[in-house]
Amino acid sequence: MMKELQESGTTILLATHDMAEAEKMATRVAILLQGKIIIIGTPREVT
Repeated sequence: MMKELQESGTTILLATHDMAEAEKMATRVAILLQGKIIIIGTPREVT
């Protein structure tokens, strides 16, 4: 279902600790530390 939403251009908010999943699903990711965003970028930029 999430892949279909992604392909239709729908914005999805996905919370995961699995970077492989984030790399597969996301065009942009944010990394949080103690509840604060410390970096936003493409999966390649933040890994």
